[in-house]
Amino acid sequence: MNGMNDKDQPVDWEKRCRQLEDEVAQLRLNIRLWPVNGGETVRVPESMQPLFDEAQKTVASYFASFQTDPTRATIKINDQRYVLMRASSLSVDFLKTVKNLYADYGEDEALAIGRSFLFDIAHVLGIEDAKKFHETMGVTDPIARLSTGPVHFAYAGWAFVDIFDESTPSPDENFFIKYGHPFSFEADAFLEAGEVSNCPVCIMNAGYSSGWCEQSFGIDLTAVEITCKAAGDEQCTFIMAPPHRIEKYLHEHMPEHRLLHPTAHRIPTFFERKRVEQELQAARRKAEESDRMKSQFLTNISHELRTPMNALIGMTELVLDSPLESIQRDNLNTVLESSELLMGIIDQILDFSKIGSGTIGLQNKSFLLRGCLTETLRSLEVTAEQKNLALRYSVADNVPEKLRGDSLRLQQILVNLIGNAIKFTSKGYVSVSVTAKPTATGQTELQFSVQDSGVGIPEEKQEEIFEPFTQVDMSSTRSHAGTGLGLAISASLVEMLGGRIWVENNPSEAGSLFQFTAIFNHDKPSDYPGLIGQEVVIASPNPQHLRVLESALTKEDMRVITAESANDALQLLAAGFHRKLRPMLITCLPDNIVLVELVRGKPETRNAPVVTINTNLDEADRARLDQMNACCLSHAFKQSELMDALMSVHTRGTIPAPEASSSDDKTPSVVALEKATGIRVLLVEDGVANQKFAVSMLSRWGHTVTVVNNGQEALDTLATNPHGFDLVLMDVLMPVMDGLQCASEIRLREQETGDRITIVAITAQAMPGDREKCMAAGMDHYLTKPIRRRELQELIERLSS
Repeated sequence: MNGMNDKDQPVDWEKRCRQLEDEVAQLRLNIRLWPVNGGETVRVPESMQPLFDEAQKTVASYFASFQTDPTRATIKINDQRYVLMRASSLSVDFLKTVKNLYADYGEDEALAIGRSFLFDIAHVLGIEDAKKFHETMGVTDPIARLSTGPVHFAYAGWAFVDIFDESTPSPDENFFIKYGHPFSFEADAFLEAGEVSNCPVCIMNAGYSSGWCEQSFGIDLTAVEITCKAAGDEQCTFIMAPPHRIEKYLHEHMPEHRLLHPTAHRIPTFFERKRVEQELQAARRKAEESDRMKSQFLTNISHELRTPMNALIGMTELVLDSPLESIQRDNLNTVLESSELLMGIIDQILDFSKIGSGTIGLQNKSFLLRGCLTETLRSLEVTAEQKNLALRYSVADNVPEKLRGDSLRLQQILVNLIGNAIKFTSKGYVSVSVTAKPTATGQTELQFSVQDSGVGIPEEKQEEIFEPFTQVDMSSTRSHAGTGLGLAISASLVEMLGGRIWVENNPSEAGSLFQFTAIFNHDKPSDYPGLIGQEVVIASPNPQHLRVLESALTKEDMRVITAESANDALQLLAAGFHRKLRPMLITCLPDNIVLVELVRGKPETRNAPVVTINTNLDEADRARLDQMNACCLSHAFKQSELMDALMSVHTRGTIPAPEASSSDDKTPSVVALEKATGIRVLLVEDGVANQKFAVSMLSRWGHTVTVVNNGQEALDTLATNPHGFDLVLMDVLMPVMDGLQCASEIRLREQETGDRITIVAITAQAMPGDREKCMAAGMDHYLTKPIRRRELQELIERLSS
């Protein structure tokens, strides 16, 4: 031998010994480690034994492929990676740590937190391990799935399972298993550490086993340990059942000494939280359904209230236009005032509902604060004058002139506060003041103060009045009526504007001082301050031209009204001059010269500043426009050129009156425009009272009206007389076929004929999104009931060309 091999080469015995040691170690790691003693891994009732014999073979086959490679930090069983942990880490040590972390909660509550965590994670592990095991081993039968659980439990080192005879593992709510753990890793960890517990400690065992069984049978299951070796009992015993039945089984199987100490055991909170979560989800669904039903109810009630109010207000106004005796006129004015008051209440309720449902949004537009304030006070002047109240305001010098935000909501707040001040002040004054201060974000915080010399508000009521349906005087003898919603709505709007609202007694005399703040953004100063707030009418048949011009002028804070025809523009200009606004005109019509001649030829519009946008004008046309004091631009104008042109015509003086001329001197277009006659209206309305009101009103204006009761009748009428109408006034909610369906069908038919009739929605539906629904259905305009006569008249006049 002499240390030589067969080829007489020397042998490195030290190296060879190391190789042999490594091979032996690898052989030891790769041998079948389960079952160690070849015995049973689970004890079950005799009737269940065949199932578990088969389960033992399946699980043994799974664990037979145990592999480990410390150089790659892997332990694998059947190609699934596992992780080994000390038993004490997930029992004694963990619960000690939790008790220390949550010591301020008290020992019982700290342990409850730790137990809940252990059960939750073990329950999920049991579900996921079962799912993967069944998939890997091809186990599909629920009973076979469940029977592999206790065997797998033993192989994985959790515990030995002893299933008791009274168990009934049926795949329904009657599922019940009572079982013991002679060898539980959690109880043994406590005993080995010399720790004694006052309650059962096998929490992960309960969570894992119930998770495995839940996955096997597809039903919710939980498990509770009722006796435990770590707590001084002879063995660890568990019961498992559906969560809603576990309490019943606890009282039937829990040892008496445990029942006397209810804190010694706890039903796992995993399922309690799951139940609460399900209840919360159900409550949320119920709340969402309640909100939907409330919204639908408000939509319906709004419609049902506005529909008769439309006829009531409209008919009253019609009668007031006729010859009446003094007492009759007074009585009807009282009816009209009461009707308007009722409409105000309806609007307040709807506003309150919109705020509650979060359907009110804020605009972000440029506005002039002083103009906004002046416009608000002007709307309340008449009411103040009737009570001989001085209505005054002041704006601090540091308040910016131009801001960006929602001026309409600001006005709504001011109208509420100033209107209340006027209502509750019998003599003296109501004053409004505004101050400003910058914010850290570069915005401006405005503070508004509304002060009056009225009755004041008791200090004990000052915190309550911003609550819904609350008033200072709730007695039956109160002097002032109201819903108690105005201040609640104002408070919500103030909050939306980033501010706060409060009230105190007038510091100088009797009365109240309401104050609120609101945050607004700065806006750049205008290069054309003389045009800010000016009204301008844009006339063009091209919707794209209208949009471009409207956007350009709105950015310069001009008030824009659009018109699609010369007749529309002429009517709008006349209406603006009637309101003493001196509106401006921008016209992009095919025959601009005709419209300018009309404008200059009428006394009420003669002085309107006019800008025309033309193409291909010859020198004679340009000279004619210049002679009529109209500025002319080409279609390829710049923003600055448009604004310079508007400034130029705005600063010019009045236009001399033209010499009288006969109609023979006028162009046919001018004559046609001046002879606009009544139009043919198809009224689609199911309410008899509203039918009578609309027919009476439209007939007075010289229009011809045909009435139908629903959308289907409207379609039939238009089919038999396709060119017999100029305008459709369409209700929305109607029997047989509603207005939205009818409008959509009309537009579908027009795709074949190439015609298009104007459809105006006249509806009591005034909730958010109702306008958009009407427009999406193909309607052109949207008016809400009760219809204001002037609003409808102006619309028809614009559309009548």
